[in-house]
Amino acid sequence: MKEKNEGLWIEKYLIILFASLFTLLLAVNLLKIYQFSQRQVMGVKGSGYQSQMPISQKGSLILQLEGDLLYPKIEILINGERIGYFGNTNLLLIEVEDKDVVALNSSMYEEPIYINIVNATDNIHLAIENKRIKAEKLTTIALIKIS
Repeated sequence: MKEKNEGLWIEKYLIILFASLFTLLLAVNLLKIYQFSQRQVMGVKGSGYQSQMPISQKGSLILQLEGDLLYPKIEILINGERIGYFGNTNLLLIEVEDKDVVALNSSMYEEPIYINIVNATDNIHLAIENKRIKAEKLTTIALIKIS
C-alpha cells in the first residue's frame, strides 16, 4: 500500500511540474508576441485622439518589359538571390520586404533591355526613383524602403 502511495506522489509531482512549465512557456510566448506587436504598431496622431495603425513589412512591385519582345532568361534577384525569371511574359509581380535590393541579370542578352516599374504598393518608397530602367548585365532596379 505504501509503494502505491509513493507512486501517486511522484505522478502528482510530475503533473504539477509539467503544468507549471507549460504555463511558463505560454506566458513567455505571449510576452514575446505582445512586444513584437508593439514594435509593429505606429502611433498616428489625428484630431485630438491617437489611433494605432499596423505597419506592413511587405509590399509588391510590378515590373514590365518594354516592347513586344520576350526575354525569358532574365533573372530577378532579391538581395543577390535568384527568385525567378521573366519567362514567357512581359509583366511580373515581385513580393518585397523592407531593405530589399531588387536587381535584374540580363547578361545573357546583348541588346539593351528596358524595364518599367509599373506599380508599387503604397507602403513602398523606392530609393531608386527611375520608373524606366535600362537593364545591362547586372542592374539594380530598386532599393526598397517600407514605411
